[in-house]
Amino acid sequence: RQFRPVLTMRQVSASFHDAPYLDNKVAIAFLSTDEVEKHYDDAQTRLTSLSRFIGFLVAGTAGYQCKSNMLAFPSLAEAVEFGLRLMEALHQSDAKLIEGAPVAPRFLRYGCKCGTYDTMGAHPSTGRADYYGRVVNRAARIAGASELGTVCCGFTESEDANLSHFGVEATPLGVRRLKGVKEDMRMFLCTNAVLTK
Repeated sequence: RQFRPVLTMRQVSASFHDAPYLDNKVAIAFLSTDEVEKHYDDAQTRLTSLSRFIGFLVAGTAGYQCKSNMLAFPSLAEAVEFGLRLMEALHQSDAKLIEGAPVAPRFLRYGCKCGTYDTMGAHPSTGRADYYGRVVNRAARIAGASELGTVCCGFTESEDANLSHFGVEATPLGVRRLKGVKEDMRMFLCTNAVLTK
């Protein structure tokens, strides 16, 4: 199958084979952008610019941009770290590198979850790696349940929720029942440990 050519002067696209897939385990992160459309008249232009900026930022990490608002990482620690880095970058002048106007982080929600996926394959139109399974749905639900401008992660009751070795401050948000998720989810608000001291 032939895919559309990569505009190399404007973007860098990782190969399908760069996506994490070790032992069928992956950390999926979602960026919920629902509020952007409510607050900006030119929301689609801004979201396109945001997607390019995410691609620019993730290129120097172990992460992988599957879709404009969905990313995959080898570990939950890396997913959380990227979320914090993204929010911080949008606060800083680096965000001005985006073509067009930046999106204020106060209108975004970032949620991530680590787990096993059922299948992985190439997206039919982009050729990028795409994942399917409960971990994808749970990450999306965690993002949707997070407060605006925050980075959150979640664990089921049976999973180890020790985040002390992540280098972040993790504040318990309690147990939540998320739509479409049978098990209760323990959610945590993640902040930069260095900046909060």
